[in-house]
Amino acid sequence: MTAVDMIPLPCGRIIDGMMMAQKIRGNEKTVAEVAGSMMSMGLLERTDNHRHERVDLVFDINRDNSINNPKRATRDS
Repeated sequence: MTAVDMIPLPCGRIIDGMMMAQKIRGNEKTVAEVAGSMMSMGLLERTDNHRHERVDLVFDINRDNSINNPKRATRDS
């Protein structure tokens, strides 16, 4: 039995919104198109395996002192 199999059903899921935003290619030209793409991606997460009763899309802010700064610097270059 895997750890995923031990999660009681139904369950929820929290998705990192910034990770999802970075997956969008930039073909969307308006805020509404970007929001629509993100909504579709979130809904797909919910319907893929029917395990999730709810899906929360969470956006965090980037602090100046973050352990992720080296990764961001590499990604930006």
